[in-house]
Amino acid sequence: MWQCLKCSSCCHLAWLIKPEWDRGDGACKYLKNNLCSIYEARPEICRVKNYTKEKELTMACEEIRRFNGE
Repeated sequence: MWQCLKCSSCCHLAWLIKPEWDRGDGACKYLKNNLCSIYEARPEICRVKNYTKEKELTMACEEIRRFNGE
């Protein structure tokens, strides 16, 4: 099963996922100290729990990190 690396790369694409959550630099306004401050109440699009397509999700994470310049 895929394991989140808690790199917060996906949280730096708020302007694509939920534009109203962009804190002004493209990152989610709920990202605090590299962690989600509303984790328990996060929207469905932010939930990847029990994701079974590990290869696809890993590739997506790598693309997001590349996009963010990491």
